[in-house]
Amino acid sequence: MHRKFTAAILAAVLALALVFPAAAFADKGKNAKSRGPQVREKLTVEGIVTSVNNGGGAFTIQVTNPGHAQRAGSTTLLVLVQQATELQLTGRRDDDEEDGDDDDNGGARRRASIADIRVGDRVKLEGFRLDDGRILALRLQIKNRTVAGPGQFEFAASGVVTTKGANSLVILANGTPRAILITPSTEFRGQRNWFGAVQAGDFVMVQGTVNSDGSIAARRVETTLSGGTTISGQITSKSAVGSLFLILNNSIAVNMAGDTQVISFGQIRSFHDLRVGQTITVTGSPIVIGGVTVAINARTIIF
Repeated sequence: MHRKFTAAILAAVLALALVFPAAAFADKGKNAKSRGPQVREKLTVEGIVTSVNNGGGAFTIQVTNPGHAQRAGSTTLLVLVQQATELQLTGRRDDDEEDGDDDDNGGARRRASIADIRVGDRVKLEGFRLDDGRILALRLQIKNRTVAGPGQFEFAASGVVTTKGANSLVILANGTPRAILITPSTEFRGQRNWFGAVQAGDFVMVQGTVNSDGSIAARRVETTLSGGTTISGQITSKSAVGSLFLILNNSIAVNMAGDTQVISFGQIRSFHDLRVGQTITVTGSPIVIGGVTVAINARTIIF
């Protein structure tokens, strides 16, 4: 195991030499900006995949472990997948302990590619943190795709909740809207422990059976990342100068980040699709001053 890890480190160092031009390290007299990104430290983080850039070989995660977020300096990280990155796909049986360590439950290891990563995956990764905040992945472990076995339900879908009905949810799973049917026997786990608590903007993992019409009769819904505060209102101002933001109802600033998801009728949209006068629903982290919400850092915007 030590030899494998040493080999992975050497491969990663070689990959770094390819990714960052040799000229960036040649002239020690130049300032840090001219040398390109530098390795700061090796770290381990866990989180939920919120977006995937297949062409760019990168994905973003929302860090779920507060200690990891503090060490990484952010709750949202951009992760680079390289040729030396090792992938381990593991699963958890229904009777496993909720907080048990499933690192060594038989998942095979191989070289990773960006095509292996899906929005909604819960991942654990080891890698190097660069001084520009990005993470260069050495090892990826995908932890939330249930391993099929006797008496188990297949892993059906994971994604962000876009719509909630009386006994149903619609989630955006890998860019495709999926209807989730809730029954009296549906089990709820994670950050929302009953159906009434689930809201738009939550990231959920669903296990169940797939019906002929493509809907999913949910046996279990696990909220892996709660959406936070939800505010609805009308866009009264919009700015793309510097940071992207909106003004809602003439009073609340809506701050957008690179991983903010803009969704309309179950489809991914962009900041440019938002118009002054539109009514939108924003879910994210509120900024409260004197007991009044004055701004919200948006995780999802639905219109």
